[in-house]
Amino acid sequence: MSENTSQTSIYASSGMVINCKRVSCNGEFTPVRTTQQFCSSSCRLEHHKEVVVAGEQVMARRRKKSYRSSRSNYARLTSSPRLQRIYKLLKDGRWYTTRGIINIANVCAVSQSIHELRCNGLDIECRYKDGNYEYQLQ
Repeated sequence: MSENTSQTSIYASSGMVINCKRVSCNGEFTPVRTTQQFCSSSCRLEHHKEVVVAGEQVMARRRKKSYRSSRSNYARLTSSPRLQRIYKLLKDGRWYTTRGIINIANVCAVSQSIHELRCNGLDIECRYKDGNYEYQLQ
């Protein structure tokens, strides 16, 4: 008897009933395998959609926060040639990939530089597209 078959028979014979992981479902079911957490594939899909929407809402709130912090040391835009190069590149409003910023502005730590620009009060949007992070000055 294979391992999966033995796990299935343990649940079926015990009559164990668990609650669906999706909060809005509240359905009870007898799992077919030990890793089953949802009562149906549609519940699993809806749960993952809800999680993605909730995550996007959290990220939107985080983007709105002020980046000035007593815990963060950052260079000033007025005195940093590195930040000025990135600012001149981004101020045209186009999207630039991390690699593009590295090549054009001649900087290494792009994410740190973007953080420092945000600390200087600039609103810079970030997105993940086709396996690359892209930045745009708003």
